[in-house]
Amino acid sequence: MQRRLRILRRARSLLRRHGPGALVWRRRIAILGGAITIGLAALMFARAADWAGEQFLGFEKRWWWAPLIATPIGFAVLTWLTRLLAPSASGSGIPQVMAASRDPESGMADLVSARTVTTKMLLTISALLLGASVGREGPTVQVSASIMGYAHRLMSIPLRASVLIAGGAAGVAAAFNTLLAGVAFAGLVGGVAGGLFSRLMLAAGKTEIAPMRWLRTRPIMFATLCGGVVAVLGVTTTMTWGTGYQAANALISGADVPIWFGAAKFVTTLATAVSGLPGGIFAPSLSVGAGIGDMVRTLLPGYPPGAIVLLGMVAYFTGVVRAPLTAVIIIVETTASRGLMLPLVAAALVAEFAAQLVCKQRLYHGLSQRYALPASAPATDHERFPKTDDQAALDADRDQPNRR
Repeated sequence: MQRRLRILRRARSLLRRHGPGALVWRRRIAILGGAITIGLAALMFARAADWAGEQFLGFEKRWWWAPLIATPIGFAVLTWLTRLLAPSASGSGIPQVMAASRDPESGMADLVSARTVTTKMLLTISALLLGASVGREGPTVQVSASIMGYAHRLMSIPLRASVLIAGGAAGVAAAFNTLLAGVAFAGLVGGVAGGLFSRLMLAAGKTEIAPMRWLRTRPIMFATLCGGVVAVLGVTTTMTWGTGYQAANALISGADVPIWFGAAKFVTTLATAVSGLPGGIFAPSLSVGAGIGDMVRTLLPGYPPGAIVLLGMVAYFTGVVRAPLTAVIIIVETTASRGLMLPLVAAALVAEFAAQLVCKQRLYHGLSQRYALPASAPATDHERFPKTDDQAALDADRDQPNRR
């Protein structure tokens, strides 16, 4: 009976720590939900701003003299409305986020409150209808910080400065980025695939499934079977041999590559990696990521193909190695795609989160445990401090009467 009670208490404790209501899961839901909402809000705001600008240009072409009357009066009305409804909605929006991050709770009450950011969006669009020389980037940052703050409040997560800063950073990426759908799809798909690769790679070395356990005791036979998988796919597709650099470069350049390339390269890379052969996974992972980006590209025909491929590369690579900044730097430097820095960072961060859901343990950390050195016995004082020749001679003289 006592044993059952202990088990029940342990189960409840684990559920509190790691269950759906645990703090870590609520924080992840808040971040993911907030990021998705920010993307949608930024997209709608951008389209509304573009529409407002086009309406003004059409108005100005019909009646060239009308802005001389409408714009000054409109400026006065919008300024009055701003001061009346939400004084903190004036100006750019970025200074407000910086000030709110110093005291997040107070900031959510005014500087980035729902009232303030709603007024901000509506009046910014109205300003564009009047021909005002305003941008949507600063307001998007303020709106995004507010969304992230409310997402954390909804999940009962304590507000910190980093929450508002992260929301604002997401807003920057969304405001300057027209690849929102590409980031969403390629971040998620690539991250899940990269996490799956890590999970399978780690499982191959420690799973207790009978066939795999039997094969681990026969490494030569296991390597032969892995080589057979690589050979069959290579001969069948003629595209999965080697590093995969050529295929990846072709995909970035916009060449047509079969849609199954990413999946086939994934299998050959996994088979090679678990076989025990010497060799790395960096280059093949970039190739697999390019193939995943190519698959996503078919779902987004209106987007630049090379950009979607790069997003897939950074997302999958992040999912495998779980190092977002490293992945972005490698992709940017090897492909000279510095203009895509912000969307690449966004895709890497989304992929990092998605990969965590599939595989908790980082690949290289897990693999390093297989090479752990055996614990050595603690050194004695004599081993730490070896005796000098004089000390050894004195000890020998001291021990000589005992021997007699």
